[in-house]
Amino acid sequence: MTVVFLHAFPLDERMWRTDSPAPRLYGLGRTMDDWADAVLEAHPGRLILVGASMGGYAAIAIVSARFA
Repeated sequence: MTVVFLHAFPLDERMWRTDSPAPRLYGLGRTMDDWADAVLEAHPGRLILVGASMGGYAAIAIVSARFA
């Protein structure tokens, strides 16, 4: 199981200060769906998603994409 940290706007992955995966969402596409697809592609398998603000919305999009 992988823990993935999703940052808030206007910050980036450095806000988490963690060794766990924390992708820079801005570079993964232009929409939440793009971000969801990119995170799922980069981290197959079971995930624990930790999101703040915009990262929380990205986490919802990831769950929606996974179970659509």
